[in-house]
Amino acid sequence: MACKPIKPEPDLESAAESIASSFTGTSTSDEQLGDFHVSLQISIDGEDAGTMTLRLWPHIAPKTVRNFLTITSSGFYDGLTVHRILRGFMAQAGCENGRGDGVGPLPAIPGEFSNAEEARHVYGTLSMARSSDPDSAGAQFFVICNDGPPAWSLDGAYASFGQVVDGEKTLEAIAAVPVARNPEGEVSVPLKSVVIVKASVLGGGLSDAKPVVAPAREQDSIGWPNTVEVQTLLIAVSGGMLPSENTLAQAEQRAGELLLLAQEDGADFDALVREHSDDPVQKGAQEPVGYMFANEGSHPKQGQREVYDQGHDFQMKLGELGKAYQEGTLTAQQHEFQEHALQVKFGRIVRSKTFIPRSQRQALADRAFEMKVGQVRLIPRDPARTLEGFYLMKRLR
Repeated sequence: MACKPIKPEPDLESAAESIASSFTGTSTSDEQLGDFHVSLQISIDGEDAGTMTLRLWPHIAPKTVRNFLTITSSGFYDGLTVHRILRGFMAQAGCENGRGDGVGPLPAIPGEFSNAEEARHVYGTLSMARSSDPDSAGAQFFVICNDGPPAWSLDGAYASFGQVVDGEKTLEAIAAVPVARNPEGEVSVPLKSVVIVKASVLGGGLSDAKPVVAPAREQDSIGWPNTVEVQTLLIAVSGGMLPSENTLAQAEQRAGELLLLAQEDGADFDALVREHSDDPVQKGAQEPVGYMFANEGSHPKQGQREVYDQGHDFQMKLGELGKAYQEGTLTAQQHEFQEHALQVKFGRIVRSKTFIPRSQRQALADRAFEMKVGQVRLIPRDPARTLEGFYLMKRLR
């Protein structure tokens, strides 16, 4: 059904002016700002695309919430477009000229940045756009439409101030709009007209409303045939990527002997891994670490946030080691040893927490997807496919 822009009636315009005045003055305290929420009625190419309901966080960003409520109640957003869409990141709106360089009706506000868990940029988070100046936010805002590093990198650097609590179908419809390349090369210009038909300030803080959850998409689902989990035991071959004294024949013989042990009734495959694997990520680990593979087109989010956070710590510690070596407080041997230990530790986290795209470890993943749960196989060394040696593999799920 076609959806024409809705113009406020005269009495509603007066009410909006009154509300805007109350937000800019002192009659509404920061605490009372939590008694309001905002709805955004959206159309796409003139067709009704539904409404997003936004809960606001004055306890995290009171100046930002007051600014947003003031601008919304003035009617400024009515008829403006969503001018920038990145399917894997966010959708941005609130620019009076639709190009992204508008300044808005009010002076810029100071950045209210928080590293609190509640303020993280996740699916459905409402946040303020700005320039490189941290205190340059005005009227433009964006909504996160996909979890991942692009969104998480904004934590503590952009002012998140609310959350979509209803209208995930509308958010998904916006995110799915086809886009073209802008003059700077970013593929984010909507090829359909996405319009904020009406932005309304409504009573009620929606404190009990739960954030929207990204709808399950086929490429994001977890479970066969999209993902598999395997345990592996590597017998390395000399001359390969890993240090080893095994000749090709010795490695093959040893792998064959271990295969027979692994296929015995009641065999403890994990115990064999702990004792015999040449994989540095598995050596010394309290629990042997295998692989979780994601099929092509499948991008499970499991564990990605934890690995992302741990990655910052890993890079910081690597930097500290490099600095210590440069300053001469670490010898080259000490630096190499400690750097290797850090890499192994982080490698265990990555392997145990996240799914690896099938294409990154094609030689192993292809066989993993062919196996039945509980089956144990020997994967021969194939230098053309970068296998480090002979792998025993057991499919866990």
